[in-house]
Amino acid sequence: MSIKAASLFASLMVFASGAAHALQSLPADAPLPSTLPGLVARRIQLDLARRLNVPPENIIIGTATPQTWSDQCLGLAQPNESCTDTETKGWRVEVESSQQRWVYRSNRAARRLYLEPLPNSTDFNQRDFSADISQTLLETVAQQVQQPVENLQILEVQAATWDSCVGIAEFGVTCTQETIPGFRVLVNDGPKDQVGNLQRDSWPEHREFQREWVYHLNEDVSEIIQNTTASDEKGRTATWFRRSLERPEDLAPQVVFQTRARNDFAGNIYITTLTADGTLSRELISSNPDDNAALEVIPSRQVSHSVATEFGMLLERKNFSNLDQMSYTNEDQYLATHGTFTLINYETVVEITAENEDLPADLQTILEAWETLITSFP
Repeated sequence: MSIKAASLFASLMVFASGAAHALQSLPADAPLPSTLPGLVARRIQLDLARRLNVPPENIIIGTATPQTWSDQCLGLAQPNESCTDTETKGWRVEVESSQQRWVYRSNRAARRLYLEPLPNSTDFNQRDFSADISQTLLETVAQQVQQPVENLQILEVQAATWDSCVGIAEFGVTCTQETIPGFRVLVNDGPKDQVGNLQRDSWPEHREFQREWVYHLNEDVSEIIQNTTASDEKGRTATWFRRSLERPEDLAPQVVFQTRARNDFAGNIYITTLTADGTLSRELISSNPDDNAALEVIPSRQVSHSVATEFGMLLERKNFSNLDQMSYTNEDQYLATHGTFTLINYETVVEITAENEDLPADLQTILEAWETLITSFP
């Protein structure tokens, strides 16, 4: 916990002790109040603040709904946790940090708090991202990036299922297909915008960014590895995890690389595709999903099979797959609406709304090679 968070915690506890006694002295079947008690809200803020290493006031309480849970673990027992099968009155509370939405379950006085499953959770990887896991991660990051722990904060957390390489591709290294539960975590070295600013279109045109690092870890935190391909070491972009990026269903298996650029006033999309035989094609399609026909088909170009193969090898050497579901942006509202650039191949989708020179180094190299390859198009 940061010094600032610890100070606030101490002051809150003086007031909270009386409120907690009042809440806990109520009969178990007593009705819940119509609105979330302040004590419950504060305990949730403090709990998430510890996990993210941020001041509690940076945690915004959203919608709170009274609930009656099926057991004392509020329906979210952790592995090897024993739960009494007793109905428990409490709350389901939506919460916002600077870059992620969370959902908490609590009992009446928030003496028991559970996070609902993280994004990307399955029945296999639902372990809680606890404060202990967070602290171990941040201590490792602090050593690697040479920053005090108190200067770091966690922006986003996803559940993940890793292979033997903890999801980090490295050229020339073979990873076995295992099912190792863990997390993908985004860490930065300073506060973002004002609290609760989650929408890109509300960002100021000129804003400062911090360095941001992507880390992969297994659930017992015995392996903590930085995804250097995806990390923004220069601090020139805002980095996001995107769960909604999907490869097109009609993407042909022979496609080596494809870009989708939405960059005109109508929001229409230029699709440029390289296939394994060296064919470069481009078409303009409508951004309206109901319009099936291409607005314009530009005559295809041909490069040699060896050039196409070499570009595919570049994607492997630069570990393009490490960028899957990443998003980078540093632009104003206009460009965020009309300048989105999506990179796709058979296993990776990346979203960009930023200048090339501001992107992670390996991604810059890929884009520079791609631009050289497609120079024959108008």
